Amino acid sequence: KAIASEQVLINVGNAYRLPELPTPFFNHVMLYLPEFDLYTDPTASQAAFGILPQNSYDKPVLHISGAGGRLARTPPMRPQDHVTIARTTATIGADGVVKGTTRQTATGIFAASARNRATQIQTLGREKFAETMLRSLGRPGTGIFEPAIPSDLSERYSVQGEFSLHEKLQIPLSGARDIPIGMPIHGRPGVGLLGQRVAGRQTDFACYAGKQVEEIVLTFAEGLPLPKA
Repeated sequence: KAIASEQVLINVGNAYRLPELPTPFFNHVMLYLPEFDLYTDPTASQAAFGILPQNSYDKPVLHISGAGGRLARTPPMRPQDHVTIARTTATIGADGVVKGTTRQTATGIFAASARNRATQIQTLGREKFAETMLRSLGRPGTGIFEPAIPSDLSERYSVQGEFSLHEKLQIPLSGARDIPIGMPIHGRPGVGLLGQRVAGRQTDFACYAGKQVEEIVLTFAEGLPLPKA
């Protein structure tokens, strides 16, 4: 397409500063398009154009081109670019059976992750993957995901599935109960964006910029009012 580009050397590990000594540091190559002032990683096949892997933001890089080499830094993440929203609508039957639908809508790194999930859905099967997902959430049940196309690189990207849990909600409704969270394909809010705390840490603490939203709507069968407003 005759679009000018520069090769960009980067370290995709947990390294956000150049070493003080000139030791081997870079372990991956991506591209920079001067005309668009844009970094892009052609190996990130499930990310939209211009969306980098989450461990490639705000890092020192070395540009290599016919003009020579120069040091630079990839842009920091912006939370408004990386958003995931899990919307679950569920019903509680008179017998305590929990059924519902979860739709996960995502952009940025979350959309790339969702497309990876879509690939797994295609490989394992829509019903089997739903069963596996519910079991991993600690809420076994059955379900089915709608057909999802991993090659769809448009943003926003959505994955939706229906579920029915094996464990019934205890009746009558008195005392504390766990709220059904549905069948989200991403971690719940607070999971995934912050790195683990390590005592005596010698490496950088990774903290990613993003937005995680969880919306749950529960409808109770006739005669099953909430125990507390």
